[in-house]
Order: sequence, then C-alpha cells, then structure tokens
Amino acid sequence: MFQFCGPFHSGKPDFKISGHTHRYATHEPDATHNYPIVIGGGPLEGKRTLIKLHATKKQLDLKMIRDDGEMVGKFLLSKKGK
Repeated sequence: MFQFCGPFHSGKPDFKISGHTHRYATHEPDATHNYPIVIGGGPLEGKRTLIKLHATKKQLDLKMIRDDGEMVGKFLLSKKGK
C-alpha cells in the first residue's frame, strides 16, 4: 500500500512518473492519490520499459512500452479548466 503525503500530494500534480523498480506498474487515481502514477521497470530483459510523453497545450499523452514492444500503460490527460 502506498502512502502519499507532504508537498507532492498537496501540490495537486497531473500525474507522477517514477522509475525504476524491478516491476513496472500503473496506478489509476483512487482514494489515496488523486492522480495517475506510472512506475517504469528494469533492468532485466522483459521488465525494462520506455516511457514516452507527448505534451501539447491541450493534453498530455503518456505511453509505457515494455522492451518487447508491448504497450503496458497509457494515460491521456486533457488540460484542466482555470
């Protein structure tokens, strides 16, 4: 179970990208964090990931791809209103 506190959580991020652990993972927003979490994997073959992020003025598009080419995580976030 993750515990989120302190300045990062109170700063209201759009999402959190972390790396690396030995197991990649994605976590949808829930009661403990109101933003998606993406954790890259590595360093063993079959566990390594590449995280691609494409940002425009209107959206953030994140894809996490395992070293064999399979997409193992995806988030598309639209710009928040003011």
